[in-house]
Amino acid sequence: MTTTDLYIRLEISKDVTTADIKKAYRRLALKHHPDRNKGNEKSSEEKFKLIQEAYIILSDPEKRKDYDLTGIIRETSDSASPPQSSDSSSSSAGTSATGNFSSEYQSTSNANGTSYYFHFHAEEPFINQRSNINPDDIRPHLKQIKATVPLSFKDAIMGATQTVSFEYQANCVACRGTRSSSGRVSDTVCRTCLGSGKVGGGAGGGGEICNECGGSGSFVYFPCEICEGIGSFPAMHEEQITIPAGVDSTFILTRQIQPDTTILYDGTSSMDIYELIIDFAVEQHPVFRRVGLDILIDLPISYAQAVLGDIIMAPSPYGGVLPVTIPPGAQPNSQIVLSNQGVLAEYQQIDRGDMILTLVLEVPRAISEQEQILLCQLGDLEQQNITEKRQKFLQFMVDWESSKIN
Repeated sequence: MTTTDLYIRLEISKDVTTADIKKAYRRLALKHHPDRNKGNEKSSEEKFKLIQEAYIILSDPEKRKDYDLTGIIRETSDSASPPQSSDSSSSSAGTSATGNFSSEYQSTSNANGTSYYFHFHAEEPFINQRSNINPDDIRPHLKQIKATVPLSFKDAIMGATQTVSFEYQANCVACRGTRSSSGRVSDTVCRTCLGSGKVGGGAGGGGEICNECGGSGSFVYFPCEICEGIGSFPAMHEEQITIPAGVDSTFILTRQIQPDTTILYDGTSSMDIYELIIDFAVEQHPVFRRVGLDILIDLPISYAQAVLGDIIMAPSPYGGVLPVTIPPGAQPNSQIVLSNQGVLAEYQQIDRGDMILTLVLEVPRAISEQEQILLCQLGDLEQQNITEKRQKFLQFMVDWESSKIN
């Protein structure tokens, strides 16, 4: 890539057309974008600068002719600029990156001290139509990135640290996200939405994003040739997040991130800020169920345990077991509450939940011969000691039959 042969840099032959040069530049610019080469950003940035230099010379007929005759790469005031549209040469004279920067740009800083530069002398028609333009309304945009993270039941209640991968729209490497072929933010108000970025909302607000300006509120007369005026392209980013203990599927985690860097015209870098919004898809557990901060579990017991009572062990969602006392005569579907054994939500200033066990009487589908003999003997004894509900029901049946006969 360090070769002085500009055609080799763009991986093209010397007889290609201007359209082929543009196509080659677009392909290589995206290929060597630093955000697409994580861990190798410095090398990628150098390659991109060399590719850009080759494009600036070879896309200009006069410069290309001079280079073909002499083989010399002459320094140009446009060498630090992204490719210009041929239509914009007459309207953007004197606006190169190495020109009078202070006369064309004003700077502002955000709360983090990062400087951003905004073009305030229009290089396109309708100069300064948006007199009350706020630089923060143009750039950097606090774009939203939404991601859904699958989460195990255990990680949800105990907390975890995860690396989240997601796709977002990274700034175009050529226009720096401005959508303009000049690489400069346009302050020309959009004639369709009149600078609001939306149409059809009426006096009450709302409405849909303006198709003319893409919601930016400004109109670009000479769109970037690489991104075709979109200003961005899909990119992948990884972010490490800390998930607090006790979250559930209703929990939403938000944080500001800076996944990519934009190189500005003065050579400094500006990192666009994104708002990452994460919700969680908590997996269901085969045993535990969760309602708020309470943990619910079905506890199967036998007929003998229900009648005689017992002390058994139940699983804890945090690991280990908890002793559970089943009282004699426990009824099916009755509940036992273990206070403060539920979920503890670190991010909420509230008490810990409970663990609620529902007793499920399990009737065997098959029994041994010995069990059958014993149950028959038990059945005979039960006829001599009829329970209260059974006694009332038997009396009801007697009365019912009598009333039917009469």
